[in-house]
Amino acid sequence: MSLESGSITLRRYYMQSPCKASSDPSWVQSLRENAFIERQLGMDEENMGWAVFANELSTDFAIESTAYGKYILLSFRRETVKVQRTLLNLHVKARVKERLKELESETLSQKQKTEIKEEVSAELLENAQANLQVIQVLVDTARKEVYLSTTSDKSCESFEVLFLKTFNIKLLEANFMATSQKIVEDQIFEDILDGPGIRLGPEFDIHPDFEDTSEGKLGSAFLTWLLYILQTGDGTWKSKSLGEFGMILNEYLLLEGEALGSKQMLLKKGVLGRCAELATSLKVGKLVSKIRVQVARGDDGSTPAPEGGEDREPASEAEEWAFVVDKLNFDLASLKVPKYNDGSEAARVIGRMGYIVEAFEIMDELFETFLDIRYGKSWNSVHKKMTNWVVELQSGDWGQDT
Repeated sequence: MSLESGSITLRRYYMQSPCKASSDPSWVQSLRENAFIERQLGMDEENMGWAVFANELSTDFAIESTAYGKYILLSFRRETVKVQRTLLNLHVKARVKERLKELESETLSQKQKTEIKEEVSAELLENAQANLQVIQVLVDTARKEVYLSTTSDKSCESFEVLFLKTFNIKLLEANFMATSQKIVEDQIFEDILDGPGIRLGPEFDIHPDFEDTSEGKLGSAFLTWLLYILQTGDGTWKSKSLGEFGMILNEYLLLEGEALGSKQMLLKKGVLGRCAELATSLKVGKLVSKIRVQVARGDDGSTPAPEGGEDREPASEAEEWAFVVDKLNFDLASLKVPKYNDGSEAARVIGRMGYIVEAFEIMDELFETFLDIRYGKSWNSVHKKMTNWVVELQSGDWGQDT
């Protein structure tokens, strides 16, 4: 998955410390001091460091290959060597038999067994092939946000450690709970902590083995509301600063519940907003845990290019984004963004990065609107409408002319 082209899955972080402008030479100096260096690895060790964005075999950092407008672009290289325990144990067992035969003995001391295991480990490691991960990183110095092209928890943990060591900036994963704390006032955030979820069906006992986390409850509540407005609204969304968008559900919907024996319901084809499986799932208390959304923005010349991009001619086609949103991390998976083909190579990079950031901005604004409704005076009315919507889905009356 690459920031350079194609679809990509991204995890976002908030920077918890001040950061310098992208033009500041300290970015390049810090990268040079923590660049990736090839070295021999021991069992279960990892080697990590920075490499040049889009040229990951190089650590020859320069400002012109690192700073693009307000963005810093770099690559995180992480290398591990792992020998399967089963294979190691088989070789150790064989070596012990050989040693017993050589010594004409029936037993070995614990020290001898340890030495054999170390010998075998060293031999296997010498012939083992390293597992190399290359993860690309986008730093938005204006928004104080970092975007990482992986959602692997282990890789993310290693990245957070190296980023703090390199730049002395602590990162906070931008999940739904962290984002809500950034958006709302302290008292509203306390209300969110007290009641992060919603319920559209009848009361039921939550089974401890199926109970969701606070982040999951809040994420499911938001995504279920998002499904509701996509299916009952006029299909448009007016952003505060990015223009007006068309939004549709795009053939992927996963629902989960917290009741005993609750199973996931995955819907992938057809008119998902009207199918019987959706109605039944919502009725028994399941909520949306993943949803794929398609977003489009027409360009009549009044919509600006992504920040930092060069002026361009009005697009002949709508700009389109598509992505999957997960309830737990606010990650955007399989993100596709509009193509930006105008200007120099640097301008095209800046344009694409701008489109990536805009996808998160769109979702942030929708999430903020949800929080205003969910923890505001209009919630009772909206909740009643959502409940009625579920009833109408169940009866098959929703969307029909009366």
